[in-house]
Amino acid sequence: MTKWVLFSALWWLTGNPLLALCALLLFALVVDRAFVGLLPDPLRGWRAWRRRLELNRCISNNPYDGPSLLGLGRDAVERWKHREARPLLERALERMPGEAEARYLLGLAEIGCDDVKTGIERIRALLAEQPRYRFGEPWLEVGARLLSLGRDREAVEALQGFVQIQPASVRGRYLLAIALARTGERARARQERRRAWEEFVTLPRFRRKHDRRYAWRANPRRPLLYGAVAIAMAVLVAAAYVGTGAAAVDPAAVAPVASDSDAEPEAVDL
Repeated sequence: MTKWVLFSALWWLTGNPLLALCALLLFALVVDRAFVGLLPDPLRGWRAWRRRLELNRCISNNPYDGPSLLGLGRDAVERWKHREARPLLERALERMPGEAEARYLLGLAEIGCDDVKTGIERIRALLAEQPRYRFGEPWLEVGARLLSLGRDREAVEALQGFVQIQPASVRGRYLLAIALARTGERARARQERRRAWEEFVTLPRFRRKHDRRYAWRANPRRPLLYGAVAIAMAVLVAAAYVGTGAAAVDPAAVAPVASDSDAEPEAVDL
């Protein structure tokens, strides 16, 4: 109801329903980026490109710049370009042997390159030295990469270890549900999907923006409902636009022209 009132106000201000719809969509995008976080950030790719450009410039000036190598490797891992990330992180680790982040990211890159044993051993060694490193996040990322490789049972083990450390993680429970479903444990998978949604609704607002996409995937009825509402609004807008277009037509312009047979007969002198 609120959206319809807002659209009506915009229609009244602009005098054009299509322009009002565009303004409403722009408003929805701004609100999503500020509070919801469901749509992709249109500027994220541009910022990442600028950051890679700057790091590459630093490495071209100094090929042994460990922090820049680490930054490029981190960027490649975040984009799941593991074969690109692995040599960068190996070089960074040579320059900074005790850097925990370099060891962690190199382990992820090794797993992404299907060198699972080496990567997991590297991450286990790191967590044995620093048990609270990133509060279990390494096992979440390990599980996600094992899922992408089709190693579902190993993914279940990694993700179960993560949710024991962070039981309120929506993403962790959603990925665990996927891994369980692939291994045939559908009842446990449904339970994890339920738990993911339950954890989401109890999160504070600033956390919901980050976890909303995983919560909606765990409970897809919500986005379907919102989609149905959006389609209904679009149909109403289109119908209103057609109606206003028909009303604006000049009746005189489409009035039928009288034929010669319908003309009044002329007077004849007798």
